This record gives sequence, structure tokens and C-alpha cells, in this order.
Amino acid sequence: MKKVPVVAVADRAEEAAHLAGLGLEASVALAEVAGAVKDGLLAFASATASS
Repeated sequence: MKKVPVVAVADRAEEAAHLAGLGLEASVALAEVAGAVKDGLLAFASATASS
């Protein structure tokens, strides 16, 4: 029988940062980057939909 590796899954960004071993500052920075990416993708989708 083959063994399958177990991966920890986090529900929230705080839990994900803790699992990754990141500090509070890095977690906040990643959350800001994620927000900027989301805003950029929404703007891109809006711009391409109206073209």
C-alpha cells in the first residue's frame, strides 16, 4: 500500500501564516498584496468586459 502525504489546510489567513511560520508583519504584508491583486483582477475583468 502506498502512503499519501498529509497536508495541513488553514481556513483563515492568520492560520495559514502561522502554519507557514510567518510573523505578524509578513502576514499583514501578504494580506495587502492579496487585496491589491484582487482589486487589479476586478479592474482588469471590468475593463475587458466593457470593451
